[in-house]
Amino acid sequence: MFEKLKKFKNVKIKKLVIGLGYTAALTESGLGLSYTLISRKESCTVNPSAGSFAGRTIEDALEIIHRDIHGIINKTLLIALFNSTIDFGSLKSAGCDAVELMDLKRQDEVYMIGYFEPLVDSIKTRCASLKIIEERHGTTTGRIEAEEWKSDANIITSTSLINGTFEDIAKKCEKSRVNCLMGPSTPLDTDLFKEHNITFLAGLKPLNYDRIFEIVSEGGGTKLFNKHCEKIVVKCGVTD
Repeated sequence: MFEKLKKFKNVKIKKLVIGLGYTAALTESGLGLSYTLISRKESCTVNPSAGSFAGRTIEDALEIIHRDIHGIINKTLLIALFNSTIDFGSLKSAGCDAVELMDLKRQDEVYMIGYFEPLVDSIKTRCASLKIIEERHGTTTGRIEAEEWKSDANIITSTSLINGTFEDIAKKCEKSRVNCLMGPSTPLDTDLFKEHNITFLAGLKPLNYDRIFEIVSEGGGTKLFNKHCEKIVVKCGVTD
């Protein structure tokens, strides 16, 4: 994402909000979202580069991000900025219902990495087994060895791109029939995931920028700004 953003180096950042739930970046190209992953603040300052983005170019932002490219906030900003540059007009949408597109079988064992509550009932009506892997539900992907990973299908939270778990999860899912990376943070760019056996990217196209910014800046999340976005699923074409 860092390298691909360089071609947008002259694009200006109009507004950047790091909300309690999500981060939103508005550039001359569009609006991008990314999950705000902050479990504990070290001080009253969450972003030491605050005040350095609005009115500057993406090239300027990349220089700041590069100083600590593995930092949680900088990874969050990188994803939000990248998502703001997605050309939705060129996307070949496969639909809007990721679970339906995954074509789950009755005998499938499905792993949900991260908790997508609205999808639980839909998945359970389609297959016999759903395993939720999420810290608040008592387990994490790091506690499951690769040889113990037995899923046929996986729904993977795009927050894994921020917390550093994506590479490990993708490796464990490489023998699964279908894998879907999902969430508002999802970069809808299939080139990024050619080597990771991701079948579908399920993300959002922001529609009402003003309302989304209001919600994000007031601590709101997906349940509130979903209605101001369009769900989009893109097929990566890695697996059949």
